[in-house]
Amino acid sequence: MSALVSCRKASRLASTAIDRPLPLLKRIELRLHLAMCSACRAYRRQITLIDRLVRSKRDHDDGDMEFHLDPVARKRISEALRRR
Repeated sequence: MSALVSCRKASRLASTAIDRPLPLLKRIELRLHLAMCSACRAYRRQITLIDRLVRSKRDHDDGDMEFHLDPVARKRISEALRRR
């Protein structure tokens, strides 16, 4: 285990932690990083909020979720995914 993980790895761990529990060493890595990195703490707060909002919408819509994006947003997201 490295005491310091990169922001990229920390963001992946934070995202994964929303969907399932992390193994102990990964949780420790993430916590150490978050203790020192305000940008990743902000990212974690944001993805946690997004997750809560989506779950709340799903619960209120009886599982029938439909999100609408304007064409500009769709294009921006599509381009960003192609660059990965």
